[in-house]
Amino acid sequence: MHYIVGTKIIVNTSPNVRQSSGPRSVGSAQVNRRVNTEHFQPGNEYMLHYIKKEKKKFVYTFKNNTTDEKFLLPFESPGEADRYIARLLGEKLPDYKKHYDTKGQ
Repeated sequence: MHYIVGTKIIVNTSPNVRQSSGPRSVGSAQVNRRVNTEHFQPGNEYMLHYIKKEKKKFVYTFKNNTTDEKFLLPFESPGEADRYIARLLGEKLPDYKKHYDTKGQ
């Protein structure tokens, strides 16, 4: 899980600007990929408010910090949620599998 509760999200109108807070990897690169931003309006600030597991889904609650409205998005896994949020932010996730692979040491 890369993005944690409290992560701020701003969907930028310009693909060259990245604004957010939360865990970051050193040397992470910006990624330009299309993502469904139906719930996220450009220029508004959002926060990852809550994460819970319901049955076989991971339900992420996001809060619009401008209006205080909350909405839920279900994901199959935390990894799927991380990839979605990374695309919103225009970030590339670190390769955790490679990072924690200790067989080569």
